[in-house]
Amino acid sequence: TDNTPLIPERDLEYFEVYIKQAPQYMAEDLPIAIVSPRINTLFLADLSPPLSKGVNYYFFIRAVPVQGEVSDFSDVGTFFLP
Repeated sequence: TDNTPLIPERDLEYFEVYIKQAPQYMAEDLPIAIVSPRINTLFLADLSPPLSKGVNYYFFIRAVPVQGEVSDFSDVGTFFLP
């Protein structure tokens, strides 16, 4: 949250990935995936519960560092699952 550059392999424990059908995040939202900072690809087919086809989705990411404070939510991204 202080804009200090991070080295993911050293500084981060994991990323929280949030995927929703609405473009807003809320404090009570739970991540749909926990991803290692060493992974740079998330396979949507591996998510549980599975995502529905023909839907626009919005996603947000938060970084969870090894030592402390969780980051703010990222800017919203969007994708369509055909």
